Amino acid sequence: MNFFFPLASVLVGLLIPVALIVGIVLVVRRARDIEPAPGIGTTRRLFLYWLAFISLMLAASGLTMLVGSTLEQLFESSFGRGGSSDQAAFGLAATIVGFPIWLLLMRAGSKSLATYPGEAGSLGRKFYAYSVLLISASVVAYTASQTLSGLFAFDDLGASDFAAPLVWAAVWYYHWRAEAIEGQPSLVAVALRKVYVYLTAAYGLIMLAAGAAFLLHGILDNAYADLFRTNLLIDPKFSDFWNNEVRTATALAIVGGAWWWFHWHRAASGDRTSEIRLAAVYVLGIFGGLVVTVSGISIAVFTILLWFIDTESDSSAANHFDTLSTAIAVTVAGVALWIYHRRVSQQDSAEDAQRAESGERVYRYLAAAVGLATLAVGVSLLVGRIVALIVDASTSSVIGSFNDASPTAGALTAILVGAPIWVRYWLQRQASIVAAGARAHEITTLSRRAYMFSVFGIAILATLISASAVLFRILLAAFDGDLRPQVFFDSQWGIGIVAAAALISAYHWQIMKEDRALEPESASEPEPELPRKRVTAVVASDARATVERITAHANTSVTYWERRDDAGVPVLTDEQASDLATVVSNSPGEHVLLVVDGSGVQVIPL
Repeated sequence: MNFFFPLASVLVGLLIPVALIVGIVLVVRRARDIEPAPGIGTTRRLFLYWLAFISLMLAASGLTMLVGSTLEQLFESSFGRGGSSDQAAFGLAATIVGFPIWLLLMRAGSKSLATYPGEAGSLGRKFYAYSVLLISASVVAYTASQTLSGLFAFDDLGASDFAAPLVWAAVWYYHWRAEAIEGQPSLVAVALRKVYVYLTAAYGLIMLAAGAAFLLHGILDNAYADLFRTNLLIDPKFSDFWNNEVRTATALAIVGGAWWWFHWHRAASGDRTSEIRLAAVYVLGIFGGLVVTVSGISIAVFTILLWFIDTESDSSAANHFDTLSTAIAVTVAGVALWIYHRRVSQQDSAEDAQRAESGERVYRYLAAAVGLATLAVGVSLLVGRIVALIVDASTSSVIGSFNDASPTAGALTAILVGAPIWVRYWLQRQASIVAAGARAHEITTLSRRAYMFSVFGIAILATLISASAVLFRILLAAFDGDLRPQVFFDSQWGIGIVAAAALISAYHWQIMKEDRALEPESASEPEPELPRKRVTAVVASDARATVERITAHANTSVTYWERRDDAGVPVLTDEQASDLATVVSNSPGEHVLLVVDGSGVQVIPL
């Protein structure tokens, strides 16, 4: 069941840089928008918390080894394992050295916090806290899933396996509770918390999806084996199903699901508009779900096509179609990711018509990108096969394995799967926009510009790289006086990539020229626009509607800080709300603070 690891790796590899980039942007923007509060100084702060982080990692690692060795000694008779003196000695040494240093450093941090309350929201202190939370959460997720998998097979479980999840869970819980008590008194702290919460929720979701796919694959594969590959008179054994892979899948789903639920539904509760949430919903959920769904469907279509194309295969139908269980499991996991995050995006933007329209647009362009990428793979494979066929027909010697049906089946699969998606979400959408006379508005949207320039840029880059590689191989053979058909046969995939990328770049270049022609002449010298305001509203929960009336007339994003006192709700006329919106829009800078109580609304530029 290793089929899902590449897909999960792609999603993780895509999510982590996006999340880190968004997080860095958030932190830098928040840090730039506030004046530094009095404190111990950046250099001293970084030195203090950097040493605290290192000493904590040392102490936690040592304590893990010490607890593991102690548990092995205590339960040696039960588990059949003996403790290691080397492990116990190193664990004790690391704990004795690291833990007291960490305590002293954290005590120094607490003293500085008592002297300078602004330290509670400093970048150095919060970066330490959420770095520890991120690392400890990932260690707990991994080790807990391994321990739970071993618990399902008692013979494979050692007493020391409980040490890592217990120790690192304690580290995580201590810092989580400390952060809950201390709060996030600065915009930098809020941004770092969101980076941690959504990144942890993301890999929890990936664990859940991977585990569920593995488990479903195990169920379907065993059912398929019982129906087609085994004697129906023999009752299937539960032990055959409950193997190591299924146990691991179940543990992954349980631990990942719990971690995802806690961070997504509890820790991120109430957050609907942050940039990193949008990245998680659209990049991991919708785009990732589409990629996994298309992968699962492609596996099924490829298996079916290969059965009809590969006439020389001596494989039985039962053995050939056993990959359908893989296809179904991957497809179900992808569809679940896709549909769930699609609904989340709709719920998040339900109260904002403009945001809902923007979300729909982002969804369509992401789907079009998935379809176009799949179609491009099919075209490149098909062109490569045509090149191989031409070369094979032009010579009487056998120069390659052209009779391999897999590339042909793969090309047809990618075209059959990718073309309908791209036609629906791009060509049909283009036609409807033109018919409605809305193309002039559509070409100015950020989603369309990002799609067009990303596709065009990637296509150009693929053309340059592949064309250079193919030309290098041909020129090298020509200079060596060895330019034979074999060179073109070996370059079939590079030629296919060049052809597909060239077609895509040429098509999108033409679309970009048409879009440019529709832009008004004054677009080259746009009038300066007021920057988008970021509003932080200090408001009681029953007065949020007042803030929404004000911000509805301004280009703003709003973050609410809820008041716990009985502040009251101001009574504003529509004219007063419009005047306040004008004040917000014309305020200097990008960040505005609204303090709302029964006496009115105070607008404070920051």
